[in-house]
Amino acid sequence: MLDDVLARRPKVLVLTPQRPVRHGNGSRVRTYQVIRALSERGEVHLLQLPRHDGAKVSDDVRPYVQSLVEDPESPKPQRGSSARKRRRFARHCLFQPWRVSTLDWLMEARRIGLGRMEVEAVSDRQDSFRDRLRAATILTEVDLAHRWLGLPATDSIQARATPELVLPMIERSLARNGVDLVWLEHTHLLPLAGALRRRFPKAALVCNSHNVLSRLHDVHAGIMTSSVARRWHRVEARACYKMECEGLAKVDQVFCCSELDRERILKLSPRARVKVWPNGVDPDFFQSTRPPVDPPLLLLPGSLNYVPNSEGARWFVQDVLPRIHAKFPACRLRIAGRGAEQTCGQLAGKRVEALSDVPDMRPHFEEAALVIVPLRAGSGTRLKILEAMAMERAVVSTTVGAEGLNSERGRHLLLADDPEAFASAILKLLGDPALCAELGRAGRELIQGRYDWKHLSEKALA
Repeated sequence: MLDDVLARRPKVLVLTPQRPVRHGNGSRVRTYQVIRALSERGEVHLLQLPRHDGAKVSDDVRPYVQSLVEDPESPKPQRGSSARKRRRFARHCLFQPWRVSTLDWLMEARRIGLGRMEVEAVSDRQDSFRDRLRAATILTEVDLAHRWLGLPATDSIQARATPELVLPMIERSLARNGVDLVWLEHTHLLPLAGALRRRFPKAALVCNSHNVLSRLHDVHAGIMTSSVARRWHRVEARACYKMECEGLAKVDQVFCCSELDRERILKLSPRARVKVWPNGVDPDFFQSTRPPVDPPLLLLPGSLNYVPNSEGARWFVQDVLPRIHAKFPACRLRIAGRGAEQTCGQLAGKRVEALSDVPDMRPHFEEAALVIVPLRAGSGTRLKILEAMAMERAVVSTTVGAEGLNSERGRHLLLADDPEAFASAILKLLGDPALCAELGRAGRELIQGRYDWKHLSEKALA
């Protein structure tokens, strides 16, 4: 069905819960490239779901869309921040649940589970008895509501993926009639599938799955130091599993990032039509013009308010970096990306710096001798590895960090999973600049031959 739709110049309605950007956060970059590719095949109308931060769609995206509807004025849930208000909220959840709105209720479950800025993986958060008791009250009710009442996962509510909100936004758009293709960015939006199918009965429905959410929450539960956070992720994993099993069966086509994710999706929904659209990079935008700085700099890029990234940073600084400093005391580490100062500020020191909200990562890639990806949990594929390779920088990653990429160990990057092996791989490269350069050249060739966004998009939509 999708092939027939794309054969003519279709009218495409794209729904996304996040801002598309040309470079930066990997998931947002993927959304940007999807919109860019679709604009070459049809007429794209973009609907940006409301955001708490009030941020609007970047000007980089506007040339590729015929119309744009965005509503950044989404009110935050009214919970109250004082301990007294939180205790009252917990009592209402237990004894008078009808007095609590669904959104406030679910967002409170997320707050007590993950805490402020999701920093528990860095701070090694330990829960008090009062924390566990309050969490037990709310998370038990949320879990039962997921199981018995069909309430969607907290993530989808946070993305504002509700028909009551989205359908009126569609009616305000130029795409309210004659849509040939409805495109959902992220499986967070799968709860909308039924309502969109009724609203556009003749349109093809496609979901671009950036991650397999149920697996992602399962893996996150294994790395949390907080018992409350572990329980919250397990509750979310069950809700996401149900959402994905039901939602993936309602769409005509699913795109995912790797063959591994394709296999996972088919286990959730055996009848789903799944096609791999790998993550890529723009090799003309990401290319190096100068050598690394001296003394050597290690770069850890990524969105650090994403739990696996912050947990990986903590693991690297505490368990790996001391082994490197024992041999290379002048070696420095730079943690750069969204939320780095908030989530990793306490890890910073004389030879460790944290930089938030970096407008352009290319100068940091150029300064780095090595790029490290110490992820121990995750799903999808990592654009930061592809960007580092495009910049001809050697990469040291865990196996999980590099999963889903068609890269060759020892030729394009080095892999290690325990602290001793990870430190040894870095020390090997720091002591052999020629090997670093060789890995960088091989990585650049891999990007040009296999991971150019333009070629990947043409192949995916062929």
